[in-house]
Amino acid sequence: MPLLYDTIMWVELCTDCEADWNEAITICAKAFSSKPWFSLANQDREKSFRFTKAYFQYMCETELSEGRAGLACVKTRRPNGTVAIAYVSLFIYNRQPPPTGDKTKMESISKELTDINFDGDAWDEKYIHDKIRDLAQSMHFSYMFAVLDAVAPEFAGNRIGTRYMDRCMQVVYLDGVRRGLLRQICVLYGIIDDPKSAKITRGDRREVAHLHKSEDAVCLRSQIANTGQIPDDCVIILGTPMGGKASIDILERLKTIFENNLTLSRM
Repeated sequence: MPLLYDTIMWVELCTDCEADWNEAITICAKAFSSKPWFSLANQDREKSFRFTKAYFQYMCETELSEGRAGLACVKTRRPNGTVAIAYVSLFIYNRQPPPTGDKTKMESISKELTDINFDGDAWDEKYIHDKIRDLAQSMHFSYMFAVLDAVAPEFAGNRIGTRYMDRCMQVVYLDGVRRGLLRQICVLYGIIDDPKSAKITRGDRREVAHLHKSEDAVCLRSQIANTGQIPDDCVIILGTPMGGKASIDILERLKTIFENNLTLSRM
């Protein structure tokens, strides 16, 4: 296990810091570029990294400009005294349908990966984001989407994400309330499509839905997924109540939208 530079670490709200956003996107790109949905067999690691970074920049750019994005970082100090970001958590407040932007940069790196990721995003929008958005409007609650979280490579293996994930999302939630972007009654949700993350249900976090896009989907919890096959037709939605008992009740009611994953995927 890598040694930490300093035993003192702290959570910092970084929403308004452009330099921290740039570093956070780079950290996430490094962490995710080796994932199957961001890389192809005929691509080298550097190309996969460039695509992943361009995709994350595209994804966060509009939300930042519209004031709907939040960022929390776990920081520490290197031996020379400089501050290092060890872990990042990115969120979107009350996520809206994303506008169509300029995909030229991504497509110049890989047209195939661009199509794969945007097809997946379209499915998520239709069967997950739209439904949560509609319920929020009818039931008068706010919601936060956990877009990305990642540990910087030099700090990997220290369980920093496990230790600081909840504190990061609480900091961003409270700042959203302070800015008038969120109601006190709020649900945070995330989309899990990685077998290693499929069981993150500690504390108040709970499973809202387990969806399959097709009948022959490779399930995240199957032995096949655990041996490395890409479970690209299976997603798990996890939710966390952020506003007390009322938010817990909202989470329970959210489940009624996702009663049958096969019915959902065919609607």
